[in-house]
Amino acid sequence: MIKAINEDRMLKLIHNFFENPQSLVTELVQNAVRAKAKNITINTKDGRLSVIDDGEGCDLIAPLLTLAESDWDEKIEQNQQPAGWGLFIVYCLAKEVEITSRFGTLSFDTELFLNDTAYRSIILSLVEVRQKRIGIPSMFLDSNRKAEGFQISATLKNPELEQKITSISDSVLRFFPINIRINGKNIEQASVEKGYNDFLIKTTYMGNEVLMGTEYGFPRSVNEFDVIWYGFPIYASSIGNPKGVINITQGSPLTPVLPFRTSIKQNEKFTKFWGFVRQMIVDYCIDQINNNKTEDPLPLMRAMGNLATQEELNKLDQFYVIKTQPYYDTGDDMNREHLKVTKEKAVVSNDIEVRLVENGKQGTLKPRMYHRKTNKWVGDYEAIFLANDAIVQYETPGNSPEWLKVTTRVHRVVINIPKKTKKYSGNLIWYKSKIVSDINLDVIGINTGYGLDATVIYYGKCAEEVWGLQRPIVGYLYNDEGDSFDTQESWVESQIGEDLQNVTDDYNKYDLLEGFQKVSKIKVADIRNIAIGEKKMSITLKRGKKKTLSLA
Repeated sequence: MIKAINEDRMLKLIHNFFENPQSLVTELVQNAVRAKAKNITINTKDGRLSVIDDGEGCDLIAPLLTLAESDWDEKIEQNQQPAGWGLFIVYCLAKEVEITSRFGTLSFDTELFLNDTAYRSIILSLVEVRQKRIGIPSMFLDSNRKAEGFQISATLKNPELEQKITSISDSVLRFFPINIRINGKNIEQASVEKGYNDFLIKTTYMGNEVLMGTEYGFPRSVNEFDVIWYGFPIYASSIGNPKGVINITQGSPLTPVLPFRTSIKQNEKFTKFWGFVRQMIVDYCIDQINNNKTEDPLPLMRAMGNLATQEELNKLDQFYVIKTQPYYDTGDDMNREHLKVTKEKAVVSNDIEVRLVENGKQGTLKPRMYHRKTNKWVGDYEAIFLANDAIVQYETPGNSPEWLKVTTRVHRVVINIPKKTKKYSGNLIWYKSKIVSDINLDVIGINTGYGLDATVIYYGKCAEEVWGLQRPIVGYLYNDEGDSFDTQESWVESQIGEDLQNVTDDYNKYDLLEGFQKVSKIKVADIRNIAIGEKKMSITLKRGKKKTLSLA
């Protein structure tokens, strides 16, 4: 006869299904709760495991020896869907076991039971006969040793399992509605609302408590929920802290993946629950935003952008735009802000068109881009650098109300290089220019290739205004495979500073005289005058002191 499952092979390999010995504790606690126990005690000592609960116990033995079998009542079967694997974790971790309940005490060698077909057959046949014909003795079953609840006494395969089994975190057990004591320590119980106390929305779903949404954001899928399944925590599969939690104490609104319930099955229940969650978040956000019930509506607005339909977005009286500075891009998010706007407020973004006038010729500068038809790069620049807040742009998020419109105003910037102006080529390229625009600009940087030496600085009255461009220049040139950002920024600063001395003819005395400090041990700050002869140098120091140096 063909079998639907290879029993011998399955039981020999079953130990590979149980990754964590701590799951033994959660399985036994779940069983105790289903048996209406109020207390469960778990102890490990001298290589032995002892478990006692004060639940209803059981009369039948067969379900204890049959994988995936269950003898729970119809309500538990329908709602909690027990997998029938729990006791087999004990069998995999123990060498021998005793189970005591209302039927008596069952004792057997677990290693032989899982690996020896003949031994297992003897146990199952004797148990079957014993249950049919009361009074026939069995070497495995003592009907005189009974208990009202459920008890397990087992010899563990190795002493290391003691610590592994009982090192389970309290947080895994705190939501079970039962008093748990492990090796003399009571596990502190907690309500879900107390354990998850920072959520904004509190509601119920099919009679089960639901909490969701924090000041840091709202869930975008059920995968961002912790699910407390009749006391057992199934943690969110997404990275980071959960954005919501459902405490399931009745019914079966979601379907855990059996046998270990480490994730939630994505089926019709999953989809239906997410539909409920999405609608609750959208309704909450609309109410909070339109009635000004929150000091910081931006997280709610972002949630609306992620979750709401267009019709729902249009119900909002206010939303947000993203403020950016494309010409002051420092390589981080410091120049990106989310700003609240209302229906009545017009949003105007800004941009520039740069014209360069040189030797009587003028042209509009265009960004470089690759031309597929000619297989060539065309255009004049890779990047433009302006000072902070010189040009501010506003963008709408991907999803936003239809009433939110952003118009763009283009400002013309004309860079006029006088005919007699000399170019200075140092670490950068410098032109003294006349910059004409309706925005306040006295310096503009343009990168025409890549690297600092491809950066052209056009400055008006004051070349030192270039320091306002240092951060966006560093942000553009930064190489994340090179030195640290601070090191690269310091290098750019030194290169600009070196050029500025030659552009302005304003030299730093420390740069010019640092050799004195290295060679003659004279401090630069003490030098007041230097007289250089053919073979001698006379140095006047502060307070009139003099020092003469011989020249080679």
